Amino acid sequence: MDIKLYTENVKIITEKWSFYQLKEWKDKGKLIFGNEPSSKVLSQDRRARWIESILMSIPLAPIFTNMDYQGRLVIFDGVNRLSSVFAFIDNEYSLKKIPILNK
Repeated sequence: MDIKLYTENVKIITEKWSFYQLKEWKDKGKLIFGNEPSSKVLSQDRRARWIESILMSIPLAPIFTNMDYQGRLVIFDGVNRLSSVFAFIDNEYSLKKIPILNK
């Protein structure tokens, strides 16, 4: 593998987008989820813990994206985490049994 060729064709940038902005792009078809094995789908408890981490301002793992030929943002790492946030925003599940809410 020619590392020089790889680095010339890959653009690495860091962006900070709000969950609201990402959700809006998803709803408009400007953001799509890439393939992630269904065996990695987060349980209800894991989804709630992820939201709890966000509420507690715990630093989040990055979500990796790519731009497809149609100009859409493709999520290829972080699909389950991001879909958990979108489902929570859409009231598809509620938070139960998480310590931060019981204080």
